[in-house]
Amino acid sequence: MKKFLLICFCCCFTLANSAAAPVSFFLSDLQEFSGLSADTILLKREVAVETSPLFELLGKVYSPNPKVFQIEDKAPWISAYEISCHGMDGNYNIAKGPSRESLGILNPELLLHLEVLNYAFYNKGKECSPVDYLIPYTASYDADKKLITARIDYSAFLQKNKSYYNASLMDANARDLGYNYVFAVEAPQEADETGSSFLWKEARNVTNTVIQTGGYYHLGKNVCQEIGGCNNYSPPQPGYEFYVKKLPAELHFKLWKNLPSSVDDAPDISYHLIFD
Repeated sequence: MKKFLLICFCCCFTLANSAAAPVSFFLSDLQEFSGLSADTILLKREVAVETSPLFELLGKVYSPNPKVFQIEDKAPWISAYEISCHGMDGNYNIAKGPSRESLGILNPELLLHLEVLNYAFYNKGKECSPVDYLIPYTASYDADKKLITARIDYSAFLQKNKSYYNASLMDANARDLGYNYVFAVEAPQEADETGSSFLWKEARNVTNTVIQTGGYYHLGKNVCQEIGGCNNYSPPQPGYEFYVKKLPAELHFKLWKNLPSSVDDAPDISYHLIFD
């Protein structure tokens, strides 16, 4: 069961009307899902959500959204190590090891997180490391502000790989928890800096257009072709694809349950993704 580290700076001495301290939580490690039954994986998801500080926002008993979880029983899942290290093409071991998609499924607080992409660093003559997964090293939730903050050590990724690589967001967690629309604002630059910290793949992207969340998990036959397909995340969403151009960089997301009339509308929840 997922366990959380609750940090309260005024445990016994807090006044009744004082603001609650933010909650910092451990992120669950990646787990191997290949061969597990769909029921087992969905139970893991239910436990993760019901033990999350976000559970209080749902206002009801949680059940995984069947539009998000269309997974095949006992199927293979893409390995985070294999796809980032050896790549997808011709890889008969693609489903061996902790599963890429387990990051989002076991950590519902990561409303938008980075996909472990088909980097194939070994084929490029580079070493392989969990640094390549770009998993946040810390995350917290401020209930008063309805704000989640997650931080990624992108500097370690950059130091190891000597280049800024493409990145892509996954929004299945937001969709599953009922946040159907998302918009992002880049954090203001320092006074002595100019230009954006991000280069977006598409002119129309989440920083200038409200995007409807659409991520889901299903059995894909166009991936893991050597072994007949894998459970994985879909669909490709070009409006979420970008390069980090310089550090530090921040994306501040607004998420709504219903379509906002304006991007200035107060969000139902906010999510800050910080690249250190």
